[in-house]
Formats: sequence, C-alpha cells, structure tokens
Amino acid sequence: MPIDPSELGRIAAQSARQIVMQRLRDAERTKILSEFKDKVGIMVTGIVQRFERRDVILNIGKTEGLLPANEIPAGAHYKFNDRLRVLILRVEDTPRGPSIVLSRKNAAIGRRAVPPGSARDRRRHGCRSSASPARPACAPRSPSSPSTRTWTRWALASA
Repeated sequence: MPIDPSELGRIAAQSARQIVMQRLRDAERTKILSEFKDKVGIMVTGIVQRFERRDVILNIGKTEGLLPANEIPAGAHYKFNDRLRVLILRVEDTPRGPSIVLSRKNAAIGRRAVPPGSARDRRRHGCRSSASPARPACAPRSPSSPSTRTWTRWALASA
C-alpha cells in the first residue's frame, strides 16, 4: 500500500528525517572505526587543530585524533597548524563516536624502515665494510665524482 508523503504531518516528516540522519551518522562512525582499526601501529601525519587542556587534537584525514599529554615528549611545544608525524596507538568505539589515540613518545616512532646499505643507513651508521677489505664501502671510486668527495669528507670528519 503506497503512502503519499503529503498526507503525513509535519511531525512524521521530522521523525523520518531524524531516523535518516541517525543512520547516516552510524554508517559514518562504523566506516571510520573500520578504517582506523587496520592502521593501529602505523605512522600518520596530522595537523594540529586545537588544544583541549594539555591534550592536542590533530586532523588525521577524515577524522580527528587525540594526542594526550602523557604521549607528548617532554619539552615539546606545538602550535596551531603544525604538521606532526604520530603513531596510532589505539582505536576505541565510545558512545561519543570513534576515539583515535595517538602517540609521539612510543619507541616505534624512532624505528623507521631503512634498507641496509642505503644512503640514510650510511649516514646513520657511518662507513661500513664492503666485500673487499682493501676499500671500505664509502671510499671514493673515482676522485672526480662530487658525491663521493662529499662522502669522503663526511667519513673523514666523523672518524
């Protein structure tokens, strides 16, 4: 039996509107929750949006994350619109919506995936030995190459 919406009253129309809006909010909540549940332990970039007491609220894409005061390194001061690399510690479903807790103190932040032998690895660990004991890996191959001269100067300065 089809119902004509014009026959319904103003109160029924408002009630239907509220039901649709609530379903949309629930769908958005579950989508955000499922998206960030998979990202626990992953580094993300966030932008400082506001401060609540000593906590920092960051925009991490489609939602906001909470950087609590106990997860902020000592002596760190952030300003509005600062861009921060943070670790997603946990994602919780609260009555007020999904809560994403972030960290800047976790040990996993210091560990980055650096392939062994890369330029970043050589800068971090200095000159490593190569297969040939006569020539270290960061010794110059030809004296005319500017990049090898930089490495040689760096290796001499750090020695």
